[in-house]
Amino acid sequence: MCGKAIDLTGQQFGNWTVVERTTDRIYFDKQRPNGKPEAMWLCQCECGTVKAVSGASLRHGKTKSCGCASYIPTNRIDLTGSKFGRLTVLGIEGKRNSGELKWLCRCDCGNESVVLTSNLMRGNSTSCGCVSAEIRKKRHKEAERHKQARKEDAQRIAINKRHETFKRKFDDKYGGSFEYMSGYRSSQRIVYSNDGLMFATLDHYQTWIEVIRGGESE
Repeated sequence: MCGKAIDLTGQQFGNWTVVERTTDRIYFDKQRPNGKPEAMWLCQCECGTVKAVSGASLRHGKTKSCGCASYIPTNRIDLTGSKFGRLTVLGIEGKRNSGELKWLCRCDCGNESVVLTSNLMRGNSTSCGCVSAEIRKKRHKEAERHKQARKEDAQRIAINKRHETFKRKFDDKYGGSFEYMSGYRSSQRIVYSNDGLMFATLDHYQTWIEVIRGGESE
């Protein structure tokens, strides 16, 4: 042991309380390639964790707890009855090895889940998971809607192109003018047969004109 170390027994540093001196640790760095003894102290954290900590780290404030200090105090606040988002705290369910409490919570949807104090206090957990599921479902529906809209746009473009092709062929062949706008119908019609032929009627199905092969039929 390092004989010149300051006696820290009984002193408190943050959440640490020094219990007793323990075996020194050999510290190596560029200035001390052969190593240098470092005074170590057995400390107990407020959460109950016992750990060996270097005296230098304690005195210089480099360590103030076993790690539980990064959480909201876990054994001092009663969250029973509190509401966080959709979660209502029912009571304590247990605690982690670090001392952080676990809380049994009931979601507005009816499901129950166990949540850590830190996740509740920091807003990391606001539901049993149903919010994330709803968001995923909404995004999926939105993606499907856009996909369907793109499909319909492509179909509309393809139909308009076919109608333009038909109109051009009709005008070239018969010298007439066939007017058709997608979504609006008059007495003029375009009909495609199963064998790929294209027909037109100008008097609402009374007479027909075959466009592809030529000729007129009534």
